[in-house]
Amino acid sequence: KTNEDKDRSAEANSLLVGTPMYLAPELVAGSAVATSASDVFSFGVIAFELLSGKMPYTIPAVILRHRGLPVQAEVLSNTHSQLPPLLPDVVMRCLADDANQRPGAAEICLALGRVRDQLLTLHGASFHQQSVESATAREVRGS
Repeated sequence: KTNEDKDRSAEANSLLVGTPMYLAPELVAGSAVATSASDVFSFGVIAFELLSGKMPYTIPAVILRHRGLPVQAEVLSNTHSQLPPLLPDVVMRCLADDANQRPGAAEICLALGRVRDQLLTLHGASFHQQSVESATAREVRGS
């Protein structure tokens, strides 16, 4: 490789690719350091937004890290009394500043399964029926 090729390769490794509000803080070093924990962070941002209607940060976490500021998400309160407390807890763990503190995909799936089970226990068949009807309506609209 020529020096120019090496420079391009180094530049490509330090590029940041993605939508800033959904990027994990460790990606301040560039997309080359992305791991599955970075994806878990992005999932956490999306889940937070779906559950609360707002973003967990007013400034993207990756920008906060770049500026040397603390990366602390707003607390996701359980504003919907029908939701089991486990759900906000899982989402907040996905938003951990330290990538090593975030749950893995298998752990998230298990936790979401427990949330589903708790919802079925609390709301019984009516919750399940509403879920089926909602999924069916989405399929009909999509075709």
